[in-house]
Amino acid sequence: MEANIIYNKPLKVNSYAKINLFLDVIKKMPDPQGYHEIITLFSSIDLCDYVHFYVSKIEHTADYVAKIFKLPYKKTASGSIFLASENIKLIIVSEDDTEKCFSVPCDSLNTVAIAVKKLFSHVPFKKLAETAYIYVLFDKKVPTGAGLGGGSSNAAATLKALNYLFDFNYSQELLMAIAGRVGADVAFGLKGGAILAEGIGEKFTAFYDFNPWPLVLVYPNFEVSSRDAYNNVKNFVKYDLSSVKGEEEARIRAVAVARAEKIASLMGDGGFAEIGPNLYNKLEEPVFARKHQIRDLKEALYLMGYKNVMMTGSGSSMYVLFDPRETPEALNAHFEKIQSEMHRKYSKTYKVILTKTRRAVPWEKILS
Repeated sequence: MEANIIYNKPLKVNSYAKINLFLDVIKKMPDPQGYHEIITLFSSIDLCDYVHFYVSKIEHTADYVAKIFKLPYKKTASGSIFLASENIKLIIVSEDDTEKCFSVPCDSLNTVAIAVKKLFSHVPFKKLAETAYIYVLFDKKVPTGAGLGGGSSNAAATLKALNYLFDFNYSQELLMAIAGRVGADVAFGLKGGAILAEGIGEKFTAFYDFNPWPLVLVYPNFEVSSRDAYNNVKNFVKYDLSSVKGEEEARIRAVAVARAEKIASLMGDGGFAEIGPNLYNKLEEPVFARKHQIRDLKEALYLMGYKNVMMTGSGSSMYVLFDPRETPEALNAHFEKIQSEMHRKYSKTYKVILTKTRRAVPWEKILS
């Protein structure tokens, strides 16, 4: 494929976080990565990172490119990865003087770097005669290790941006296939909205379009290892995750799908009174067993009178859903009440964020 690169065009992509309204672990997959098959009901939320992209024929300093986007970095941190087969240099830039929960790895461990490598390994791309420099700059708002899918969403944003800047014009379906090779939840980051998913979160079985629901996120300012959470699930199920199959597996799947569909129905109908008892996350028990602070956090929110509370993903964040009919004034009062109590009871480092679920953005409008 001949390169038709859009050079020197600053591009900003909103990289939205997600919550899991339902998450059940069905079985362990027979692969070396240790993935588990899940059934989950995703929902995008308004909270997002802002990921900036810039492609140049000239190698600039990180500070220079940050000024193009008017990013108020006090001090830049950067790292580069060279793709020899394409003659492309990827430079990842972030704020160096920031809290740990908003720090960004500027190396090959970053999901952005993984997405770039997977994309170009898939594209029949003709090696460039002159080096192209891809700059990716972060304005982080989504905490890391929080169960909010920030890294996966950043990878999805990268696939969207480079599909445009390199004029690949790949369809959403093809990009989603590439996303599945990047990691769990990346395909959802491309689509967004509310989706019932299976596999490792990349197989979509139903799409929903309910009105936005307000929520408050509480992030306790420490991470949870997704790998540890999933590896510990086996201690909290009544069957062997590695060998379940046949009728037993079909029954487990059917029950999980029915429960997820009920939540989707309640979200669509505004069924606030019934939503709390139906929210579910199988990873809560294994995470609570090792991170007692998260169990205590959920109990504290419950004792404050908030019954619609659930951990998202593998943690560590909790969310509280509110009635969509609540006024902005009432929602702000809830936010201030929760923030005050979290800071009083635990620490002022706890992040409390008022946001809401969001609908999917039409594919043709993603970068418009």
